[in-house]
Amino acid sequence: MPAQNRPPCEGPAPGLPPAPATPEAVLAQLARVLGLLAMDLLPLGLAVGDVESLLLKHYVAMAAETLGDTDDAATTCSIAIATGLSRHRVNQLRHRPQAPAKTRRMNRALRVAEGWLADPAYHPHPNAALPPPVPYAGPHSFCALVRRHSGDIPPGAMRKFMVAAGMLEVAGTGPQQQLWLKTRPLDTGALEALAEKLERVTKIMEA
Repeated sequence: MPAQNRPPCEGPAPGLPPAPATPEAVLAQLARVLGLLAMDLLPLGLAVGDVESLLLKHYVAMAAETLGDTDDAATTCSIAIATGLSRHRVNQLRHRPQAPAKTRRMNRALRVAEGWLADPAYHPHPNAALPPPVPYAGPHSFCALVRRHSGDIPPGAMRKFMVAAGMLEVAGTGPQQQLWLKTRPLDTGALEALAEKLERVTKIMEA
């Protein structure tokens, strides 16, 4: 990411002592870190749900370890008090098994692409790298795929996003418009660079 697109790194003027640490200052610093992290995660197709789930899971686990209650119900109440979560949400996070990697959250465009590839009605020849084209509208169409796999996103907005991302090829207009799914190789360079950054941050925080 070019330097001019990164969030500004604000700090004390040269020669002045650093600002005192307060909860507000820590949150402001965290916001800068999360902004930088989001810039790296978004192009990889990783949606906010995964990041949120990881943070909540670790928040609850750390609260349970710190509180150290042996009674399960008391622990749930104590964690809810300490974290601000509801008891129901704490129970979910403590006792629900972690989703396997293939079912984890991804951005909605990738959900549509995965659904398109996995549905035999749209991809009848599994040995073929990509499924055949579909019309934009109709019972067996791109619109039907979007409604099935992306929630409340309008098909027109999804088509625009996927074309801009290089995930979709469009030919024709109106009722005769055809859409082809295109391969979108994983940016392994960006993934490796992010892994290296996270490794460095982990070492700093564990020191």
